[in-house]
Amino acid sequence: MTTPPAPQSDPLVVALQHTEAELAEKLEEACVPDTREVSEESTAELAKLSDSLLAAARAAKDVVSLRKRRHQRSGASDQPAAEEAIREFRDIAGREWRVWAVTPSHSRTSKREANLGEFEQGWLAFETLDEELRKRLPHYPPEWRTMSEAKLQELLGLAVEAPMRRLEARRPEPRNEPPR
Repeated sequence: MTTPPAPQSDPLVVALQHTEAELAEKLEEACVPDTREVSEESTAELAKLSDSLLAAARAAKDVVSLRKRRHQRSGASDQPAAEEAIREFRDIAGREWRVWAVTPSHSRTSKREANLGEFEQGWLAFETLDEELRKRLPHYPPEWRTMSEAKLQELLGLAVEAPMRRLEARRPEPRNEPPR
């Protein structure tokens, strides 16, 4: 996917446009509808989906970061804007979390959506910044984007643990060998 030409030469605007295009690409890659049941997917396909979703989440976080920088540079408030999709906060134990809303795709088959149970209408996804712990909360308040960190901690306490995904970062890195 190509990045649209920037109307300005501001490097921050150019970076934001590039990152937004990358996010759209990653979301398209991760959210391609599939008519198969989850139980019919191979482990490799599920791992690939997990990696795609992680890449999309990281791209979304980058977009949020660039937008915050743009707002700060223009003298805007440090409070999160209502339209921001990802928030970060620290729990009472000092662990850093990110939280975002997940809405199931409307392109899924009705049978697959029925398998979502109480998560059918969406959920808040909580993940530690070190990506070691994940939780989900269905039936969340729509004002979660503007809640205080204390209220976000309360929601975190109500969330249920979510299964961990295989991360590229946890794969062993190749060793750098000296040139011959």
